[in-house]
Amino acid sequence: MSLLRGLKERVGWNTLLEHKVPKHANDLGYCLGGLTVATILVLAGTGVLLEQFYSPSPSEAHSTVEFIMTQVSGGALVRSVHYWAGQFAAVIVGLHMIRVLAAGAYKKPREIQWLVGIGLLFTVGAFLFTGTVLKWDQEGVEGLQHNIEIAEGVGALGHWFLPHFAENVPLLVRLLVAHVSILPVIGLVLLGLHFVLIRVLGISSSVNGAPHPDERVPFTEHVKRVVMYSIPLVIVILVLAVISPAPLGPQAVEEVEVSKPPWFVLWVYGIENLWGLEIVPYVTAAIAIVLMIIPLLDRVKTTDPRRRKLILGLVFLGYVVIFALTAYAALKPPETHLMH
Repeated sequence: MSLLRGLKERVGWNTLLEHKVPKHANDLGYCLGGLTVATILVLAGTGVLLEQFYSPSPSEAHSTVEFIMTQVSGGALVRSVHYWAGQFAAVIVGLHMIRVLAAGAYKKPREIQWLVGIGLLFTVGAFLFTGTVLKWDQEGVEGLQHNIEIAEGVGALGHWFLPHFAENVPLLVRLLVAHVSILPVIGLVLLGLHFVLIRVLGISSSVNGAPHPDERVPFTEHVKRVVMYSIPLVIVILVLAVISPAPLGPQAVEEVEVSKPPWFVLWVYGIENLWGLEIVPYVTAAIAIVLMIIPLLDRVKTTDPRRRKLILGLVFLGYVVIFALTAYAALKPPETHLMH
């Protein structure tokens, strides 16, 4: 106890953990950010283990993934846990965004907090994309080929994503560097800023309105609640990793299109089917811009959803369109989009 007391005095975690937060912070919807962090910790731990056996050489990448699954003790389980943690991270981040939109938590003075959250959303998407490519099966190679053509279409903005950016280094190597170093640094900076802004600005009001001043609890209770929710989440990830191992397609045949992308970008595939690959960067850029300016579009001062029907109706319509495109792409057979 004396050791803990000494650390408390020197580290000052009482300032970080013992401040008061609204009671509704313990509701599941307000624990989604903490659950995202839980999946990130699982991804980081399993990712470090997987990296020890992975070779980013295009001629060896797929075979090293097979080696991890068949020859490394526990390798198949670690890879499957990594895979399922990534799937849950995508779902939880999406749910977290819906909760923030419903609660109007992007309103003044939290506009910068919202922009940081958008940055984290796209960082998670980049993690998922690079992770898909790194397994270097047919799905991964086709995904990279699509990305290269999109990068060519946006000119200088896509230069880093092209093979000739560093001709003596395979693009797969640079994607691994992005996955294990560049994106983690970006993610940690954004996550740190996210936490600082939460600490400075406080947790936003509930969907039902501002909390009563007396309905506040120590932040330590919120942390305990997040841990309580995280334990069954990790158990579910482990169970799914055992009963449904991470998929790995066959060794890729380049310049061939026979697969579809993962579920989280199927809506983009639907856009490609309807209007062509060249329109994708413009649509995604438009979506990013709309997301960033939502605080400017929603000028109603209240956070009450009943008085924000227009903006929430538009958000709902956006989700309906994305789900419709996803369903359309899932039901359609694979099509050819690459020009070369």
